[in-house]
Amino acid sequence: MAELVDDVPIARTGAAITVVGNKMLVWGGFTQEIEGEGDDRFPLNIPLPEEDDEDYPIEEYSITEQCWRRHQTSGKGGNADNIPAFGSGSVMISMGGLVYLYGGWNDQQFSNDVFRLDPVKMEWEKLPYTGYPPVQKCHCGMVQYQDKLVVFGGIGMAGEPGRGGGAQYITCHDTTVTYGYSWNNELHSFDPNTGHWQEIDSPNRPPPTGAFTFTEIDPDHAILFGGRVEHTRMNHVYILDMKSMSWSGPHLPANQDEPWPTSRTLHTMVPLLDPQLPRARREQKVIVVWGKGRDNKHVRDMWILDVASMTWKEVTLLYMCSS
Repeated sequence: MAELVDDVPIARTGAAITVVGNKMLVWGGFTQEIEGEGDDRFPLNIPLPEEDDEDYPIEEYSITEQCWRRHQTSGKGGNADNIPAFGSGSVMISMGGLVYLYGGWNDQQFSNDVFRLDPVKMEWEKLPYTGYPPVQKCHCGMVQYQDKLVVFGGIGMAGEPGRGGGAQYITCHDTTVTYGYSWNNELHSFDPNTGHWQEIDSPNRPPPTGAFTFTEIDPDHAILFGGRVEHTRMNHVYILDMKSMSWSGPHLPANQDEPWPTSRTLHTMVPLLDPQLPRARREQKVIVVWGKGRDNKHVRDMWILDVASMTWKEVTLLYMCSS
């Protein structure tokens, strides 16, 4: 059931977003409510969808109609366990007309489950698995390679000895994140058709990090920009060759005068060309917008990267405001 709404969805952070055809789908995230009175007021994080919302809504924005709709979703077989329960830091992509969601955090625990959404029926299904999955985590990256999902990095539970395909784990001591958990640089692939997870031992992988962008730029390559470990934010670029599952990078400015975005996390990156186009491999450019930079301050700028030459250009943003 779809409900046309007059206003935009509730304000939130950490939502999972993907595009299916000409529609953008938004799931989960955190919103805030102010509790207490006077000097004792404090913000309280509320994971979405809220526990008492039995419609399990997903928000849809029609790019062609320029309007929002709210869809009620359900679990396959009427089973609520087939519906994701993790509000923030999940990753979501569309593949083959279906939507896949991985990981997340609900203010109590992390997830390493994969859920599949049929965007026609608006029905979720939790996928069973074999093999060795990534640790439970959030703020990782996920892209498509052929008919598989490729998952990298994030913050979550500590890795087990002998697991992770050569991955590293750095214990998180930052109490603003979650004390005792770990940043990681795991690389895994997941086959939705068989439910099998495969650990990948990948040369020259980026250091453990989370809250970066990981974006498909052509059928065989994905680009990583930015990220964070502890209090350090990055502005490096890595390219993953998904045929060989090997990395190139880090790409960094050659000198302080070279145009280059500042270090950041929680930004947005999108390709200008459809990654599946034949010319994407040689002509691809990506846009990076905003984020959170050094000293936890918001960054409000926009950059375009020419992937072939690895050169950045800052673009002036024009803001429209009403009096």
